[in-house]
Amino acid sequence: MDQIRDRHTGRDLTESDIKRSSLLVTLSDNGLEGVIAESGDRPLVRSHILVRGREAAEDFLRRRELARPFGSTTLYIDEGGSYTLVPRDFTSGGVTPRHWLSDLPEGHCLQSTTISDLGIDLIFTTTEETFDECQSALQSPSYAHPVAALALAGATYSRRRYPRTLLALVSEGHTDLCYCESGHLRLANRYTIADRVDLLYYITSVWEHFRLDKEQDHLLIFAEESEEIDSATQLLRDAVANVRVNDYGSLCAHIEELADIHSPIIRLALICA
Repeated sequence: MDQIRDRHTGRDLTESDIKRSSLLVTLSDNGLEGVIAESGDRPLVRSHILVRGREAAEDFLRRRELARPFGSTTLYIDEGGSYTLVPRDFTSGGVTPRHWLSDLPEGHCLQSTTISDLGIDLIFTTTEETFDECQSALQSPSYAHPVAALALAGATYSRRRYPRTLLALVSEGHTDLCYCESGHLRLANRYTIADRVDLLYYITSVWEHFRLDKEQDHLLIFAEESEEIDSATQLLRDAVANVRVNDYGSLCAHIEELADIHSPIIRLALICA
């Protein structure tokens, strides 16, 4: 098994380094990205792993380079299935995730993770193939949906800076919208988008539904590729004055640690850790 090097010192990470670090991984059709990081007053990224393409990512996982005893291992995965967020009080008393997400596609399995800071359970699906592959490649992984990081970022931003914030995570073919108010999650939903007109429609619909103020309230948009998003947001300026695209500086004072990380999910997860 190859050693993983510390990008700051150039030396191999020791078992002690591994045990006090967290491994965060995203897996998609575009490939795999992972960071090994230590939490603290600022995100400290020890190592950054980037593998392009799904087949290359699967080959990388089979080498089991990430099957180490990290302090925690979290896999953020989105395979296009449904998700729902449920208050923790509603998931007690023997109520299982299947009660909340019963329409399970063939070949998929249910996953559930608790977002303690928000008092909710996030229930979603992965394919059985991916689940089996990652159970073998990673040691005791926890599974999370990308919307978990988005919701936590919204809660943090609305609690510390601006009380009413709408966030959009834009991916190929869809966007996830979260609305947070004074640290509380009020909406989390996924919308299918074919072009920027669809994106503008859903953002303005949610904005108007919650009667957000053009001058006082904020819209944060995150996307791996921002050129198309930048042009789309110019059309929002008449309705929303405070639009920020991939502005992690509004959430984190140490964005230099995030400079070479592509995934918005990993960036947000590191900030909110």
